[in-house]
Amino acid sequence: MIKRTLLYSRTISKSAKYFDLNKSKLPVKNSISDNLDYFEKETKHRPIYTIYDLTPEIDYYSFIAPNATVLGEVSIGNGVSVGYNSVIRGDINSVEINKLACIGDHCVIHTANSLPTGLPASVSIGETNIIQNRVTLFSCITEKNVFIGHGSVVLEGSRIEQGAVILPNSVVPPGRIIPAHQVWGGNPVRYVRDLKQSEVFSNYANAFSLWNISRSHVESMHVYNYSYLEKESFKEDLDLAPEDIVTINESDYSEYEKTHILL
Repeated sequence: MIKRTLLYSRTISKSAKYFDLNKSKLPVKNSISDNLDYFEKETKHRPIYTIYDLTPEIDYYSFIAPNATVLGEVSIGNGVSVGYNSVIRGDINSVEINKLACIGDHCVIHTANSLPTGLPASVSIGETNIIQNRVTLFSCITEKNVFIGHGSVVLEGSRIEQGAVILPNSVVPPGRIIPAHQVWGGNPVRYVRDLKQSEVFSNYANAFSLWNISRSHVESMHVYNYSYLEKESFKEDLDLAPEDIVTINESDYSEYEKTHILL
């Protein structure tokens, strides 16, 4: 009993350095943040990590958000966008993301060691897929033009066929196959309806619009930002006055070719 009392009194005396027990507030001097040895002003986060001997392969025209994390055996195709705070882990098995796929914010893509079915435990995301925010993909396969709504979870061994739609906050159980051009939703997912041909094409077209948005994010991070050149055209920009029209003679144009490099 005496030892416990002494230990309790020592704890109170140490806590009194940070808290004023009489006034129940932090003191003006010696705040907690000033006494933390591990307090750092700069982050050590890197968007792209090499783990073991596995380095992510990222093609041209892809956008990886500055606070996203891509590590291990990850292959990212042309025109892919990975949103803010998303994590793509290829530390156990490989992850493949094909061209023009859009990974939203706060998404998690990772793999298992193996599957009981004997199928590969990797992740494969098809072309022009739209993966919205807070989606979790775990050792699964999604084919072309797939749309997965906000907050959904696709578990190991499942396969989403071409042009299928998963509604928001849905859960695809392990080993489930979602047929092509159908809408599924719920926990666990159930069949809702078939997709119209126009809806299938809209999913394909939205992937290109999201790619244009990701390009704007890339351009805004350049030292010399030129995204203002893509501003919306006003009517006065389109209505040219006669003095604004410049005519070039053939002789002048040949001289221009000699002094300039035409791409």
